[in-house]
Amino acid sequence: MKKLGILLMVLVMGALFVGCDWLPFLPDTDPEPEPVVTLSADIEIINWVQDEGEMALTYEIENTGDVDIAYYKVQFEVTYVDGSSYLVWHEKDGIAFAGSEIVEIVILVSDEVARVDIVDLKLTEWKFR
Repeated sequence: MKKLGILLMVLVMGALFVGCDWLPFLPDTDPEPEPVVTLSADIEIINWVQDEGEMALTYEIENTGDVDIAYYKVQFEVTYVDGSSYLVWHEKDGIAFAGSEIVEIVILVSDEVARVDIVDLKLTEWKFR
């Protein structure tokens, strides 16, 4: 009977101490938080030159985040002198962490261009996990 009382007391004491953090021999049950990843880039139009039926546009994109960019898409709005406009996407393989590049593309146009703006940028992260 004495052994049963001691066993019961050990079980009760063990149940009380299981939730305590100060017991070094208990395994850590809290999972590590996922690292916070910043996926961002700065993009700027450097120049554009119009020729017959097309426009050469040069832009610079810089990876300002914490990880490599696997792929990106940028959307430009081309506005003509008459006020009409249209949207065009350009997509490209990504940029290494802290890297930048200057890109020149050709966009087909149907009238005299008054301005070109960047309206959207979509970034995709490498997924190795």
